[in-house]
Amino acid sequence: MPLQQQPKVVACAIADHGQTPVERFWLPRVWTLHLYAYNADLILDGVAYQIRPGMAGVIAPGVQQEYRYQGISRHTYAHFELPAGGNTVPVPIVCDLADTTVAFNSRFAAAIGDFAVTPMRCHVRVWDLLWDLARIGEKAGHGASDSRLAEVMMHIERELERPLSVPDLAQRVGLSHNQLTRVFKAQNGDTVIGYIRRRRIEKAVYLLTHTALPIATIAAQVGIPDAQAFTKTMRAIAGRAPSEFRSK
Repeated sequence: MPLQQQPKVVACAIADHGQTPVERFWLPRVWTLHLYAYNADLILDGVAYQIRPGMAGVIAPGVQQEYRYQGISRHTYAHFELPAGGNTVPVPIVCDLADTTVAFNSRFAAAIGDFAVTPMRCHVRVWDLLWDLARIGEKAGHGASDSRLAEVMMHIERELERPLSVPDLAQRVGLSHNQLTRVFKAQNGDTVIGYIRRRRIEKAVYLLTHTALPIATIAAQVGIPDAQAFTKTMRAIAGRAPSEFRSK
């Protein structure tokens, strides 16, 4: 999926199916995110998958969908559009959320609540759910070190405004300082600290160009509250001072 840009959610709700034992769908323009709460057989372009409660997955536009139900079946769904082009990431068609099901369901319910009132927030919530599925798929397809690395990057993304250190991140995922440093450099071509600095500035650039937040507020939100340090880091990585991103 091209997940580098935010999706536009066009429908988000809970639906009951199974009034007839077999239903077929074809959605030519929109992607679908599902959280299933039932047992059924799902056939996508002739390929069969088993679904059961606690599973989630994504279906691409234009795929022939056939559901074979065992009775009234409820799922939470979002239909959304994604900008074409850009880098893509693998997202599972069907995966078991296991012990994250309750939290995933709660966040999906929040997206439904936002859909009619604050659609932009719904777009962001669904985007976050899709990235979570991408990380689950990455863990399933890679070794333990790769999955721990993905977890470290998740912590970094969620806590850019807080002080972050390599020893603390390593401890959270059960790696030593040296192990995390070695694996991170091998996988990303950058040090952990270098990556954190870059992500902070990338977020700062986005906020400077897409919001009217004061520069001091943005600096605090990306974990560099000292004005002089923020300006120096922006110049070093982005090539311009923060104020220059606001120049007419």
